[in-house]
Amino acid sequence: MNYRLTSENELLEAEGFNRNEIKFTQKNNSLTDNTTGLFIKNHLPHFLNSGDFNNLYVKLAEHLVHDQLKLNRQLLNLNSSKKQTKEELYRRLSEAKDYIHANYDQKIIIEDLATIACLSKYHFLRSFRDFYKCTPYQYILKLKLDAAKKLLKKGFSFHQTTEMIGFSDPKNLRKAIGRLS
Repeated sequence: MNYRLTSENELLEAEGFNRNEIKFTQKNNSLTDNTTGLFIKNHLPHFLNSGDFNNLYVKLAEHLVHDQLKLNRQLLNLNSSKKQTKEELYRRLSEAKDYIHANYDQKIIIEDLATIACLSKYHFLRSFRDFYKCTPYQYILKLKLDAAKKLLKKGFSFHQTTEMIGFSDPKNLRKAIGRLS
């Protein structure tokens, strides 16, 4: 029997399915990358203090299912016919994305990202764009600009912010932030 479950309710309420047929794709992200992480970050202290663990487990399961369904939809964007290949490609792209998050304030070279992902430069670029809906350069720029906005709100100058996030110069940073507004 083939179970193609397309919604959270179907997955949570399906009767008689073989649990071995439904497999979750490994997803390692920070607490702000998905609804599960945000739920844990925002609500775990409340549940721990209240002792309402049954409700915690139910809510946690719902968020895990939601994130898995979202990931399954994203995997459809990757150009491969086998799900296992798409999952492996996702894991490799995630390694490169994690590297970007850890080093966005430094100069990042596309060839290095491709090496981290164990892909050719062109396969990496194409797959990254297909999965994340932007190029690695656009992704890095967005991270830098988000960090710059936070620093500027804290009172840092454009010159200080430029040095802290690894932007080319304060004038370009001011222009880039102005385009977003």
